[in-house]
Amino acid sequence: MTDQQNPGQQKNAAGEQKKPGKGCGCLVWVVILLMIGLGVVLGGAEEGWFDSSDNDTTIAAPSGQEAADLVNRLAEAEKAHGICYGWSLRDGSNTVVTEGSSRGTGVLASSCARWVSLDIIVDYAPATSESEDSATIDVSKSDDLVGKIPYSTDLEYMGVTREAAINDPTATIGLGALALPLLMAEQGVVEALPLADPADEPATAISRPGSDFVGNYSGALIALGIIGGIAVLSLIIGLIVRKRGAEAR
Repeated sequence: MTDQQNPGQQKNAAGEQKKPGKGCGCLVWVVILLMIGLGVVLGGAEEGWFDSSDNDTTIAAPSGQEAADLVNRLAEAEKAHGICYGWSLRDGSNTVVTEGSSRGTGVLASSCARWVSLDIIVDYAPATSESEDSATIDVSKSDDLVGKIPYSTDLEYMGVTREAAINDPTATIGLGALALPLLMAEQGVVEALPLADPADEPATAISRPGSDFVGNYSGALIALGIIGGIAVLSLIIGLIVRKRGAEAR
């Protein structure tokens, strides 16, 4: 008769037998969630989520339509001013990305008797390098225009800055080339061009921007966010199971 347990002891024994089951269930959930997280990371690595596009130092050239639009607008300025306006965009290795003038794409402004040209060099440093991205902006001209050309400070008022050149070289070189006739007129060298009706101007697509941390690492950030969510979910499940275990006691 001494081996019999009272109802309270039987309840406690049953409760103690259920506790290991709850602990095992929590462990199973944690293992499952960790496996899911590992699968996400491995899949993202295979898709190249963790590869940094900052290692790509190439500069996108303008489309044929963009270059043609620029030539046409500069041709109007040359017709009115008698001065060739041109542009040249090069990368850090001094390789031409795009160049041209009011005479056509690939035709240097220096081929004319009187000319002004905007020259921009953008040097992108790889992500593995300690160097920073840099840009230089210069204006070259024919000898007869001594002291009558825009300077870098004048171009800055038009939004043609080193920062802009680094962020979007193609758009900046186009903007700067179109600013040359305006700045020449501002200095009194030529007459200002008549303003065009904005409704008659076709919209021109802007090429891709420069380095962007969120865009370059979006895949990695998504994966890290999922893993962080899994970790938080595992913690919440563990706390709930622990609380229920404490209440069962």
